[in-house]
Parts: sequence; structure tokens; C-alpha cells
Amino acid sequence: MKKNNFDLDEFIIISSSCKITKGKKRSLIVDYLRKELYFIPNDYYELLSNIDRKTIKYAFNYVNKDNHDDLVNFINYLIENEIIFLNKNLDLFPVISNELEENYYLRDAIIEIEDNQSSFEVFVKTINQLQDLGCNDLQIRFPLKISTNFILMILDEIDKKNINYVELHINFNENINEDFLLGLIEKYSVVSHIFVYGFSCDKIVTHKIKKKDYYPLLLGNIYYIKDTFDNGNGCGKINKESLEFNSIYRYNELKKRNGCLFKKVTIDKYGNIKNCPLMSMSYGNIKNDQIKDIIKLPSFLFLGNIKKDDIDVCKECEFRYACSDCRAFIQNYNNIYSKPLKCGYNPDTCTWEEWSDNPLKNIGGLNIVK
Repeated sequence: MKKNNFDLDEFIIISSSCKITKGKKRSLIVDYLRKELYFIPNDYYELLSNIDRKTIKYAFNYVNKDNHDDLVNFINYLIENEIIFLNKNLDLFPVISNELEENYYLRDAIIEIEDNQSSFEVFVKTINQLQDLGCNDLQIRFPLKISTNFILMILDEIDKKNINYVELHINFNENINEDFLLGLIEKYSVVSHIFVYGFSCDKIVTHKIKKKDYYPLLLGNIYYIKDTFDNGNGCGKINKESLEFNSIYRYNELKKRNGCLFKKVTIDKYGNIKNCPLMSMSYGNIKNDQIKDIIKLPSFLFLGNIKKDDIDVCKECEFRYACSDCRAFIQNYNNIYSKPLKCGYNPDTCTWEEWSDNPLKNIGGLNIVK
């Protein structure tokens, strides 16, 4: 059976690398393999959702005859962009599971450290517990002025552990020059991103090793940022650049969990165990409590399980499964399900704006989660 050069017995199958999200005014197709985005009207979202893994014959019967030409054009568009393919044997292409592999207690941790012996002792106790929990990604924050020797002491301690990735966040200090920071990236393989706040301008310094007849080897980057980070200016910003289109696993996770706080823990400079360094709520202290016990508390787990489909406005945004979210800075701090304060996207108009220019943001604030 043929119609418009289609075999009516073939099945329409959405490529496993593609995911579709319906927004308020339009829908988004993301091809995670090719890193391509496609916007389609919501009517076409409904159509594609209903004809996926159905035959061409079913698709033609599903729509009115007056719309058959539009259906042909749409199917051809999807095939040309490799969003779908046709095949008679559906069993050869089983549906891939969207289940999350949650075989670890913690994914990443934020640790605040001050330049003193007491803080160092808290740090050592912290990373010993984190390693036991399988947490291999660390963000180390030095909120106050720090010495080069203390940074080296911290990284030497990390170097003894089974840590895969370390970010350093520091305020600009004339005593810590760029050569020293580049040296850290070169000496410690786990350090690939260093953020320096309070600099005169925003810039990125890339550290590469160049050898004759070889492509340059990227070791890491130093990110200089004008904002200071002691008041959270750099946190919680959601814009085009912050959206994540790199991983289907991440897409699946963002459908079910919070992109920022799920399986994350913070140990502040006083040893308090928290969800986020910018939230005041503490569930215990590293000096007296075990992280493994704190992260099992329902009150601790609550924020990490707030997904984008639970959040006002976000639940109607076509970018919601590419957005990490923020529960510390929200538009209405009396509503934990309020839209992130620092997001400038409007799903009603499908436009981006600078979030701070919107007068409605004046009702926002820091969620202290009492």
C-alpha cells in the first residue's frame, strides 16, 4: 500500500536521540545526538505524540483528509531532519527506558572553607565522609581572602582521595596571580575549572598544552567574573547559555528531580549541613552529625525532589527539562514552588529578557526555607 510515496504499513518511530517538550505556546524537539533544536506548533506536538510508533496508515486515518498534504509535509520534514524514521518491524526498535540509575548517595557537594586550622579540620572530616558516600564531584568555595599555601594544602588533601572533579571558587586577590591558578590546573588533574569573582571584567582564560605535531590538549579554564560571590550574585541565573542540551540522561533526570539540589549537599564554613550555601536552613553540623544520616531526612530530600513540572510558570515552559532551576532565589519567597527569580524567559511570549529589568522581580527574594 502506497500513499504519497510512503508505505502505509511502515511504522513512524521517533529517533531515540530526540525528546519533545510541550510548552504553553510552542513545543521543542531536542536532538541530543546532533545538538539541534526544532520548534513546532503545539498542534504538531499532539500529532507527533499520537502517531509515534504507529503506522503511516494510522497517521492518515488520524487526521482529516483536508490535512493530508500538511501531514505529508510534516512527516517529510521530520525524516529530513532525522527526528523520525520509518520501519516495518517495530520490534527491532524497543522503547528505551527513562528510568534513572540512582546507585549513589550523593552526586556533588559544595564546601565552604576559611583560611584557618579549624576550618581545615572540618574540611578533612567532610571529604572523608563524602568519599564514603561515593561523592566524587566537589565545589570548593573560599568566601574570604585566602593564601596560596592554604589552597595547596586543601588540594593536597583532595589528591589523596578518590575525587574525580573539583571546582574552585575564590574572590579576586592580587596575591593569587594567574600563573599560580594555571599551575593548579596543571598540577592537580581533578581541577579543571577555577572561578575568580570580583575581577575588573568578565573573561575566560583557557589553559592548553601545545606540542609539535599534536592538537593542543585542553587542561581547564579560569573564569574571571565581575560579580562578587559573597552575596549570591552569580548563583541561580537562568538564560540561554545556562540551558542544558548535552545529555538525554539529564533530560530524564530533570523530568523527575530538581536540577540543582538533587543529591547535592553543602557544608558551610561553620560546618552546617545544608541543601544550598545561600539557604539558612541547616539540618545538622559536621562536628556532631554524619552526612549519611542527614541526607536521608525527608526534610533534607524535599527540595531535591521538586521538579520543573511542580513549579509555577516553569511547568508550561518548553525549556523546563533543560533548566537546572534555583530554589534559593525565587519570585515569591512565600511560595516554594515559585518561578526562579533570575529567569528572564516568558513562555507566554516565547521571549527572553534581562531578568533584573522586570519590575515584577521586585517581589522576589532569598528563600530561607524556614
